[in-house]
Amino acid sequence: MAKISDLSDDLLVKILSFLPTKVAVSTSVLSKQWMFIWMWLPKLEFGFRGRSKYACLRDFIDKNLPLHKAPIIESLYLSSFCGSLQPEDLKSWVGIAVSRYVRELSIDYSSYDRSVALFPCSLYRCNSLVTLKLTGEKILVDVPPTGCLPSLKTLRLDHVTYSQDESLRLLLSYCPVLEDLFIDDRGYFHKLVIIPENVSCSLYSWKSLVTLKLHGEILVDVPPTVCLPSLKTLQLLCVTYLNEESLGLLLSCCAVLEDLSIERGCNDNVKALVVVVPSLQRLTLTIDQGCSADGYVIVTPSLKYFRLVDDRNESSIEHMHMPELEEADISLMEDIAKDIEMLFKSITTVKRLSLNMSFNGVKETVHRDGIVFSQLEDLKLYICSPNWSKLLVHMLKHSPNLQILNLLLDDPFNGDYPNYEPVRWSNNQSSVPKCFLNSLETFKFNGYNSGKAEDRDCLSFIFKHARCLKSTSIVHV
Repeated sequence: MAKISDLSDDLLVKILSFLPTKVAVSTSVLSKQWMFIWMWLPKLEFGFRGRSKYACLRDFIDKNLPLHKAPIIESLYLSSFCGSLQPEDLKSWVGIAVSRYVRELSIDYSSYDRSVALFPCSLYRCNSLVTLKLTGEKILVDVPPTGCLPSLKTLRLDHVTYSQDESLRLLLSYCPVLEDLFIDDRGYFHKLVIIPENVSCSLYSWKSLVTLKLHGEILVDVPPTVCLPSLKTLQLLCVTYLNEESLGLLLSCCAVLEDLSIERGCNDNVKALVVVVPSLQRLTLTIDQGCSADGYVIVTPSLKYFRLVDDRNESSIEHMHMPELEEADISLMEDIAKDIEMLFKSITTVKRLSLNMSFNGVKETVHRDGIVFSQLEDLKLYICSPNWSKLLVHMLKHSPNLQILNLLLDDPFNGDYPNYEPVRWSNNQSSVPKCFLNSLETFKFNGYNSGKAEDRDCLSFIFKHARCLKSTSIVHV
């Protein structure tokens, strides 16, 4: 039987590359052969979590990083919290990485004192760099007047500080092949970040850009010349728009957009949300409670996945057109349950449906009988209201091909609801949901309470009539 020591050094390096750097370094004590194997690792990760071991780790990196044997550093990740890493050390190590043709550089730096982390000018002239990720308010992005990042495709700037207004514009101008851009300015001071006009014009007319993510207090000021012909993924989370037309103008110029995420926070100043994107395949809408009560219009003829979380007490669905939808994840407040009929009409083509809502059980129906989920195979219902079984009955009656049923109950009543109205569970075979007779194979019930009549009635009916069940899971509360 071959021993691991018989393997070639190249193969040993490949094996160590799957281990955390700290573990890989520890193998140097195994034997003379292993002493320097780790120094050929192309991927390095060093984390400073406190001052107690700072000096030891600092000396180790200072001694070994300049002597690292890998001809190219594929990736270097440095993280420091609570001021455990000195800015001058960080600057020195970044300079060494650049000299070793680093391809991916990730820095996560925070400090309680006034010190800021500056990087050498050589970073902004690194021909090999493909990915650059900077995280931390104490990272000062001080871009020199001349630079070039000809290979940079992914740039993430998370809570960083810019030395001057021109810094972001200069940095972007050095990235001719940039594909993925993520700017996150969600901070503790809630200061609106206004991207300079010269930056906005270039940002919204980037021909190579595939992914754009803007998070936080950022003003979305879309120029009339907007053109993003390659953009496929767009995230706009808790941003502020210049005016009502900004979002529509931006979306109208994304001809191949496939994945859109919009989170409307308390600073969202758009009243009516209008999403008209023919190419869109995935759409996620998260609307916080403090947003405008105006409705939304969604016209997405190619959409496959739709997620909606609407925490407002009142709203309205004006129009939805999603004829190719396959999966939906819906969460609504009780007071806007009046929109459920419009919503259900728009998602009848789904194969997988997750529904989270406070159901008003006093109502006799939740949607008209003509709305049928003929393709629905997987249904997950999360309900936190009494008389939930009425909603379940309606969904089962109109889902003839259902295969998987997952109930998750979070009922605030410990015992029976005082006004519980039992569903008329008829034993007549003609009234039994078709899926019980032909297709339902998996049933999960999380939150079952044997002390409640509604839970017992539901479970009894399912077990009595679901002929095709193969798998059942009941979790009692």
